[in-house]
Amino acid sequence: MLLNRLIGFLVIATLILFLFFFFGPNSIQLTSKIVDQNDAPLEPLRNYVYRVGIFKDSSKAENLIAKFRSQDVLAYSSENDDLIYVYVGPFIGKEKIIQSKTLYNEIAGVENGVIEEWK
Repeated sequence: MLLNRLIGFLVIATLILFLFFFFGPNSIQLTSKIVDQNDAPLEPLRNYVYRVGIFKDSSKAENLIAKFRSQDVLAYSSENDDLIYVYVGPFIGKEKIIQSKTLYNEIAGVENGVIEEWK
């Protein structure tokens, strides 16, 4: 008889603890909620580069890349249709490019560059 009461007490205590932890004031709500627009999934991050020059002469492209690298700015070139494109980057998002494009234009000696998605 004493053993039955002890087992009953343990079952009831366990049930009370279970209810307290899962339905207590700081518990996770298991009910569905209305999705707020602020909770909408974010767009995937995209990488961007800043094109600062197009050259036919590879030595001019290499000199420009060297200028950027001397300022600790990552730059590289890509060749397409006998033209050499010089890019700064890549960067996650456009914000860093927008913040620094005046510096990049000054180093490249251009008025404007072009922000492109990095592929």
